[in-house]
Amino acid sequence: MSEKFSTVADLLGDPARWCQGEYAMDDVGIRTTPRGDRAVRWCLVGGVEVIYGYQTPEAEAALSRLRSAIGGKHFLQWWNDAKDRRHEDVIEACKKAGV
Repeated sequence: MSEKFSTVADLLGDPARWCQGEYAMDDVGIRTTPRGDRAVRWCLVGGVEVIYGYQTPEAEAALSRLRSAIGGKHFLQWWNDAKDRRHEDVIEACKKAGV
């Protein structure tokens, strides 16, 4: 990823950079690691890893704020991957959580 983003909302801001079903995907839709060189699309949790690191205190705090933003009743992965989930819902949750 050559472009640098400061928030998850910015990283996932373009619908082409958001995905469901995997933490990250490459340009042909194959699973890859969120911080890997091939990643071009991320789910909500993968986006948190890109911006805040893997299992860092900052990432855990961001995930906690996101859980609160979506009502605290769901695993973030399940929420992101729900069939009726829209890109706009994900960006709204990011903005509400300040991530």
